[in-house]
Amino acid sequence: MTISCDFCALRNTSKPTSIVGNGTPASCNQSALVAALLKGGINIFNCGSGHNITININVSLQISSINDTIIDGAGIATLNGLWRTRILKFDSGDFLYSTPTLTVQRLRLSNGALGILGSGLIISNSHFETNTATGNGGNLGNGGNGGAISFDGLGRNNTICGTRFTGNQANKFDGPFFRVSYNVSEKHIFDNVLADSNFISINGNGLAGGFYIQGGTVTIRNGTIADNSATGAGGIFFVNDKSVTLNNVNH
Repeated sequence: MTISCDFCALRNTSKPTSIVGNGTPASCNQSALVAALLKGGINIFNCGSGHNITININVSLQISSINDTIIDGAGIATLNGLWRTRILKFDSGDFLYSTPTLTVQRLRLSNGALGILGSGLIISNSHFETNTATGNGGNLGNGGNGGAISFDGLGRNNTICGTRFTGNQANKFDGPFFRVSYNVSEKHIFDNVLADSNFISINGNGLAGGFYIQGGTVTIRNGTIADNSATGAGGIFFVNDKSVTLNNVNH
């Protein structure tokens, strides 16, 4: 089911840059997806009529650092990291880098998820489940933050709409969504989101079972943040709560 949101309508993918697959489930595989994502642009799946497809991912898929990238799973595609690797990775090597935007829509990501340094981020009508940040520390490079999404970068915005985060785990900060921003002009918008049963490992002594957001301006509306757990701030942890708007948020 597609959820309509005021802040981010589904992007038009009728003129794709790349089509992953040639109409059979077997053709929708990691190699085809790697080749498509390196080009950026609009990426869709053709895995056979009516077929739900799971693509197992053994190495992180690098997102183009030159072009905006859209990945549209059409509600049929799941990317499974097998608890071995981060599934999608954008790493410019510079948190000041601010050229492209990654859009993920109608896609399920499990057992791996998403790491972003220096890109804008739009997520719509997607599901992040049972992803884990397996590192042991909270500082940059230690890999313990953001079980589903870890997002860093100056001057970048994120919009997340109609999306579920369930059963994600981190070892230090934030089960599903970890964001570090650097000034109040950076916007973090969540509309019609569910964060449920996410957690920080018991040995992590960490914060934010739901969302960890440091800096920027935060808007959360029509959301449910429930049954998440951490040593501190089991639901949401805001570093600066003076720039936060909550509207119709259940917890």
